[in-house]
Amino acid sequence: MNQIWREIPNIGQRYMETRFYPYREANGTISGVVVSTMGMTEAKQAEQAIVRYKHIFDTTTDLVSFIDWNYCYRVINNQYFEIFNKRWDEIIGQPFSVLIDEKHKKPIIKSDLDRAMAGKTHNVRTWREIAGKGNRYFYTKYNPYHDESGEITGVVMSTPGCN
Repeated sequence: MNQIWREIPNIGQRYMETRFYPYREANGTISGVVVSTMGMTEAKQAEQAIVRYKHIFDTTTDLVSFIDWNYCYRVINNQYFEIFNKRWDEIIGQPFSVLIDEKHKKPIIKSDLDRAMAGKTHNVRTWREIAGKGNRYFYTKYNPYHDESGEITGVVMSTPGCN
């Protein structure tokens, strides 16, 4: 398989994927090559956009996450690793409470998530103890997340400047 950008006259840059397959006669001998070329420009541009968005997402010093209906982390940015000193697999798929100190655990944050899941965007200001880092001030925005059909499927939480 060969993937490259090519200049197509009167069209412009196009990303092409070319594959080569042996052409076999009825008796099994190879007598040629079948070449298949597919235009992959839109897919490649979408892939590049996703990489760009991920880089932007991971570059911010804000904590940004997506929590689903089961109150579990599904998406987090790199700042979570720095602030909470945990690995990806210690956060993704885990309940939100895995990162919350006992004092703030279920009653407060769950009700904030429930409000957002009910469609209400709101902000919460609080001090929290972070293991090994001391007290930190959190100004967290809870945003309902609407999927492509408009249905609320979780919450996007963002907390600026936690470093």
